Amino acid sequence: MLPNNEFLLIDYLDKQLSAEETVRVDSLIRNDKQVAADWAYLKMAVKAVELNAIHEQVVYARKRFANMNEPVTKTSGAVVRNMYKTALRVAAIVIVVLGGALFYKYITVNNSSLYQQNFEEYTLSTNRGEGNQDAVETAYRDKNWNAVIQHSDQAIIKTSETYFLSGMAALELKKYPEAVSRFEHVMNINAKSADKYFQDEAEYYLALACLMNHQTDKGVRILDQIRANKNQVYYPLARQISVTDLKIIKLKDQK
Repeated sequence: MLPNNEFLLIDYLDKQLSAEETVRVDSLIRNDKQVAADWAYLKMAVKAVELNAIHEQVVYARKRFANMNEPVTKTSGAVVRNMYKTALRVAAIVIVVLGGALFYKYITVNNSSLYQQNFEEYTLSTNRGEGNQDAVETAYRDKNWNAVIQHSDQAIIKTSETYFLSGMAALELKKYPEAVSRFEHVMNINAKSADKYFQDEAEYYLALACLMNHQTDKGVRILDQIRANKNQVYYPLARQISVTDLKIIKLKDQK
């Protein structure tokens, strides 16, 4: 299935999915709040389009009836006018509701809200690591973020774990430029090594750090890469992020 909810839901609406995919989308709509919201927006948009089409048909019929002078036609014309007015009222209500929902979504979605909704505190595994990083790990488990950064900077050999944990500490301290730099160090180390320690973690949290560091395009690009890779550890989390929300923050960033 496609990684973007938009295309997936459109295919679902058009009944273009296989039976297995349809069941999976049904489950997503029931269990994933964001997918359910996207589905609701899509249905409202389609309804508005349908009502617009009805409106055009009624206007066309009204014009035709207006050009005819038979008494029966006049009666029908009155009916058409009533249909026309009714269709306009319904369309106006739907458009107002849809517009209000989209406007509310637009004004409430931003880099900070997206970050807060999708940031999850990283818990250090007892068996994950590249070596003896006791001082850094101890400070991290104690949530002593300043000490994590201090011990990391003082480490003679800086590893992927050193940079990743200090990057997480920087995130906790809201030092986003520093977090970006430290996560990028993880990527650089892994690019030169066969081992990819903390690679998936660094990618996901780098994306979030970029969003808060006003590097929206970069953050969204990394999230898109994660969303397209089912083998990425953070794929499920990235998939929960609404494509609509990502488009909104990109749009706002361009202004």
